[in-house]
Amino acid sequence: MSPPTPQSLWADIQVLDSWFQSYVDSLSPKAFHEQLVFRFTDGDIGSMSREELLMHVITHGAYHRGAAG
Repeated sequence: MSPPTPQSLWADIQVLDSWFQSYVDSLSPKAFHEQLVFRFTDGDIGSMSREELLMHVITHGAYHRGAAG
């Protein structure tokens, strides 16, 4: 299997960005503060507000770039 082309990656990113924008636009102000329960990959249970989870997703790549450096 060959790696994706830059053009296909860009197209996929645009689709994902559009989905996130639509999702956030659809949320009520109250929905941002709802607590969501999830399971970490190690099995532990966590809880964050929807707003905290969205910020985590937005900034997640920066954590890894810093760790790789």
